[in-house]
Amino acid sequence: FSRDILQAITCKAAVAWEAKKPLVIEEVQVAPPKAGEVRIKVLSTGVCHTDAYTLDGHDPEDCSP
Repeated sequence: FSRDILQAITCKAAVAWEAKKPLVIEEVQVAPPKAGEVRIKVLSTGVCHTDAYTLDGHDPEDCSP
């Protein structure tokens, strides 16, 4: 395996800081994988309906930070 996997990496993340606000694109540090974990490269993704519902401020059980 590549030694690169043992290093922390910097990635971009779409972060939801609060409901009814746009996602914020930020750079985040990702630690190397621990025992039993793997690191994958995500090429594309989406937002599930439940996350969109919560982000829009409609979820009465809002569990966001």
